Amino acid sequence: MGGFLEVIQVPTRAEFRRGYLAFEVKERRDAMYKTAAFLVDRFWGRPAEMADSLGVLLLTWNQAFYRYGPFDFQRLEETIAENQLHLEGLRARCILSYSPSDPLLWPRHCTCSRLGSSLFGTC
Repeated sequence: MGGFLEVIQVPTRAEFRRGYLAFEVKERRDAMYKTAAFLVDRFWGRPAEMADSLGVLLLTWNQAFYRYGPFDFQRLEETIAENQLHLEGLRARCILSYSPSDPLLWPRHCTCSRLGSSLFGTC
């Protein structure tokens, strides 16, 4: 049984561009994303404030999900703190440089998989 990375079709640069341009036209919550990005940038390197900044976006964006359980800001903060150096490496790169086999996205020593569970309550 293959992992999920084997079934993901990575878009070409042109497909990616078309996708984000279409998103910009249709998405009406752009202000929330811009605000969260601004706050994360402003508080970069301060895990508690970064978690608060991301949490506001996630609670707004996924309110139906979080209606059934609380958002764990502490767990998100701990995950950010544990992975700050790894996140620095990702932050410095252009998103177009990523690929499914990129070791920086899925390092064995990194607890970034906990980031997803921190955000979405799995595990």
